[in-house]
Amino acid sequence: MNFINKRFTQKSRLLATLCLASCLGGIAYADAGIPPDINALPSKASTAKKSSVKKEKFNPLAVNADVAIKDNTKKEIVLPGVMRIEGERKQALDFSRARMISMTNGGSVSVYLSATEPNRIQLPFSNPHIIGTTDLVIDKRATSNNVYIGFKQGATRATQIFFESPEGGPVLGLQLIPKNIPAQTIIVEDAAPALTAAQSKANKSSDYITAVQSLMETVALGATPNGYAIVEMDIPAIAMNGLMIQLEKKLSHRDADIYVYQVTNPTSQMITVREAEFDGELVQAVSIYPTPLLKTNESTRAIVIAKKEQGGGQ
Repeated sequence: MNFINKRFTQKSRLLATLCLASCLGGIAYADAGIPPDINALPSKASTAKKSSVKKEKFNPLAVNADVAIKDNTKKEIVLPGVMRIEGERKQALDFSRARMISMTNGGSVSVYLSATEPNRIQLPFSNPHIIGTTDLVIDKRATSNNVYIGFKQGATRATQIFFESPEGGPVLGLQLIPKNIPAQTIIVEDAAPALTAAQSKANKSSDYITAVQSLMETVALGATPNGYAIVEMDIPAIAMNGLMIQLEKKLSHRDADIYVYQVTNPTSQMITVREAEFDGELVQAVSIYPTPLLKTNESTRAIVIAKKEQGGGQ
C-alpha cells in the first residue's frame, strides 16, 4: 500500500513539474513577442548585392516596350460599292511591317524610324515639297511619290518634317524619332475632305473621262498609277448578291481612291457580274476585268474609283 502511494506521489510531482515548465515557457514566449520570420529577413549577401546595382544610363535610341504607345482607336472602314464596316482592328506597333497613317492636314504624327538605315515614306502624290532639318538626309525624285529619309550619324533627338503637294492643299507633318530598329516603311493615306460640288462638276469633261480610263487600264494590268500610295487592308471576304467579294488592295491619292475587289462565283450556276452592283454614293467609275462572266469558282476583278468622303474618311 505504501509502495502504491509512493509511486502515485512521484507521478503527481512529475506532472506538476511538467505543467509548471510549460506555463513558464508560455509566459516567457508571450513576453518576448512573436519571433520574426527568419526567411523574410534580407541576408547580408542580398543587401550588399542590391546596394551594388547601378542604374542604367538612358539610351535615347532604344525602344522601351513598356512605355511604347499603341494605337487602339477604332475607325469606320468604307468599302465603296460594297459596304461599311463599323470598326477596324488596329495593329499594335510592329517594327517588322509597314505602318499606315492618315494625312488629315492637322497636327503632327510621331513615327519611329531607323537611326542607322534609310527609311521609305510613300505619299499619295508625286514630287512633294519637303521642309526638314539638317539632321536628315532626304532623297526623292520628281516623278516618284517615294521619299527616302535617313538620320545623319550621331543624331539622337526627334526632328520635325513637313510634306506638301506641288499643287498645294493638305500638309503632312511627321515627328521623326530615331531608334535602333530595322529600316521602316510609312504609307500615307490621304484622308482630306472631298472636292466641292463645283470642282466635281468641272471634272466631268472629256479629259477627265480619258484620265479615268487610263487609271482603270493601269490598275487592271497590275501596275500602280503614278502618285498613288498602296494601302493593304486585311478584311475578311464579304458575301454580296450571291458573290464573294475580297478586297485585294486600296490605292490612295489626294483626289480619289481606287479599290480593287476580287469577285468569285461560289454557286453552281454561271453568273454575270455587272458594274451597277458596285454603284454607291462615293463611286465615280466601275470596271470589271478581265471578264464579267463567271463559271463556278471562277474569279474576276472589280475596279472601283471613289471620291473622298466629305469631311474626310477612311
